[in-house]
Amino acid sequence: MKIKLILLIQYLFFSCLSVATAQDPKNFLFISSQEIKSLEPIVKRDDIEGVQIVYSWKQLERSKGQYDFTDIENDLKVLNSLRKKLFIQIQDRSFTIENKNVPKYLLTEPIYKGRMTKQVDNPGENKPIAYGWVSMQWVPAVQQRYQLLLVALAERFDGKIYGINLPETAIGIDIKNAPAGFTCEKYFEAEIANMKFAKEELDQVVNRINLESHSDELQV
Repeated sequence: MKIKLILLIQYLFFSCLSVATAQDPKNFLFISSQEIKSLEPIVKRDDIEGVQIVYSWKQLERSKGQYDFTDIENDLKVLNSLRKKLFIQIQDRSFTIENKNVPKYLLTEPIYKGRMTKQVDNPGENKPIAYGWVSMQWVPAVQQRYQLLLVALAERFDGKIYGINLPETAIGIDIKNAPAGFTCEKYFEAEIANMKFAKEELDQVVNRINLESHSDELQV
């Protein structure tokens, strides 16, 4: 049995339905590793199935092809002791200009050409516009490295975690100043390619997509 992969295009809480048979919705808390202990009374509640924790790409791949899953294993150990399940999210994008969530080699090796692009984030009403970064998944060399990470995670945690979900695919890119080679179609096709890859490599895949396009800004 391969681990379940949930591709979330929208936000943080979700219900997981089996491909074969319908199941009751499950409640997962979206928290950080540091919050497990402080929120333990809530995590232990009977109506909470488990937690979802975000791990950045650079956190899990310290150098090219060298994976470090210590943080996941530590969180899994704690949650197993509480008899709760772990859903992991693999983050390749950020929402602050100071933070880039990809391994350093993607920014330095010539084949990848620093393959990240700036994105706009609207944090909410009466809050200033923020900027972050997103990896160029539409560049084949970048996408290949990300998919190799997913394979490594599946091999290590098959049957041990509740599932994996990819980050929400909504991004804000100024179309008038988009990076060279970017088109809305290429971005869309790259996301679809990741989903197809996931279906081939992982069992029980749920895909949900929201698309909204504007003349000056792409929101996918």
